[in-house]
Amino acid sequence: MACKLSNVCASRGSKTVLFDINLNVAPNAFYGILGQNGSGKTTLIDILCGLLKPDSGTITIADKPASSYSRRELAQKISLVPQDYGISFPFTVKEIVMMGRHPHMDRFSTPQAQDLDKVNMAMTETDTLGFANRFITDLSGGERQRVVFARALAQDAPFMLLDEPTASLDVRHALRLMSGVDERVSKKGCTAMVVLQDVNLAARYCKNLIFLKHGRIIAHGPAEDVLVPDVLKDVFDIDAQVRFEPELGVLQVIFK
Repeated sequence: MACKLSNVCASRGSKTVLFDINLNVAPNAFYGILGQNGSGKTTLIDILCGLLKPDSGTITIADKPASSYSRRELAQKISLVPQDYGISFPFTVKEIVMMGRHPHMDRFSTPQAQDLDKVNMAMTETDTLGFANRFITDLSGGERQRVVFARALAQDAPFMLLDEPTASLDVRHALRLMSGVDERVSKKGCTAMVVLQDVNLAARYCKNLIFLKHGRIIAHGPAEDVLVPDVLKDVFDIDAQVRFEPELGVLQVIFK
């Protein structure tokens, strides 16, 4: 699903966080968003999913102004795995994942067979089916993160936004999550944007990279064009070498 941002500025409180963001998000593409802490990565995700309104500029989603969508319509098109996923109520894991189906269900209706199938598939894919009946409040941070990811998968939206989804995950589950997103992009035609702190994880899966610094896009484009030492030095203020890893078939970074 295509999305376009034109001259977008956004604030948190009285502080402007994003400045003149211009970005064309192509359908059927996987984007990684990289930058130092406080560079505006989460704010970019929040304005795309409608959690934050921009101060100025325009956002179009599937050739329609983002502001023209109802919350339900937007939820049918965009799923979110947030950075802050605090859930204090003792819902079961299955109940949390089923929440991903709410945008597709009539109000007060009961889940249909299709809804149950998508929930079970999402829990299987995220390795959470084994604790479907446990309370979310009893799980570890990594287990909760996988449940929230399962909820986004069950939502079955054509545009996925993920804000540091691997932060609490072990290596196996981090790779499994990223592979799952990559498969949705390559086989189902989804668009995905993921905020990551791990440059090499982004380079392994994301064909397109967006580098933010102080609220501005420093570079964006295919990974082979923008994952270069000069950009890494500018964004992270650290020297690095970029090498092609033949076993993975992608570029990887060695920080000096």
